[in-house]
Amino acid sequence: MSARCQRSGTPASAEAVRAAPRRRGGAAGPGGHQARFRGDRHRLRTVGVLDILDQRVGPSGTVVGLDREPTMLEWARASLNARGLAHVRLVEGTGQATGLPSSNFDVVHGRLVLVHTSQPADIVAEMVRLARPGGSVCVQDVDCMSWLCEPEHPAWSELVSLLSRITSIDLLVGRKLPALLRQAGLEEVGCDAHAYVWDHTHPYQTLLIDLVGIVREHLMSLGMITAERLDRLTEELAEHLDHPDTFVIHPLLMQAWGRKPSEPGEAGTGP
Repeated sequence: MSARCQRSGTPASAEAVRAAPRRRGGAAGPGGHQARFRGDRHRLRTVGVLDILDQRVGPSGTVVGLDREPTMLEWARASLNARGLAHVRLVEGTGQATGLPSSNFDVVHGRLVLVHTSQPADIVAEMVRLARPGGSVCVQDVDCMSWLCEPEHPAWSELVSLLSRITSIDLLVGRKLPALLRQAGLEEVGCDAHAYVWDHTHPYQTLLIDLVGIVREHLMSLGMITAERLDRLTEELAEHLDHPDTFVIHPLLMQAWGRKPSEPGEAGTGP
């Protein structure tokens, strides 16, 4: 396992997809079929890695992108059309029940999906179902052990604590990815980790505030915080994060991959 700190460069998600076939020996080249799960709700890179997968499969292959939110699919469709990516098909569905055919994809990839569920094993099982025997399953998710801002601020600590107390969000799911893949029956499981540093000019500098905004009503319905205090915390933190001397270390982005065992009597696709 390796960890890298950087302010810019190739996104870890793109790097993982490019390296996945070499690391696992799975087929992800021209003519392949690849499924991509989306879970992140941030609109920085709406197509995720669909453009990279589109390049890999070539004119005879197919990429399927899945999201549960119609709005995200609309944004992704507009981005795909603008980029002329003709081999990507977008479908609406959930990670637990995609409705896609079994054993049909060379690579199944999910990014920032498992952090949003209390039953990550169900989604991993669905991803394994979609992969063909000998195919690859890749997952990327966060582990918030590294998530901090410097200089420290009390509002940051309190808001992170609020998020961690919501049972539907597992802020430490990243470290569990290899075990989840092994428990789902995958072989040749490996993992990697990346850390990024943002400054006040980057949209991810305020990711914590964005996430708290998404679950705002839920936090108040549970009686965890009042609207007045939440507003005061987010205002104070926003001012702090906008200072040129303040930087944020992003949650550790964990990557894990594995190969679905070949069926009896069928040649595998080893490295």
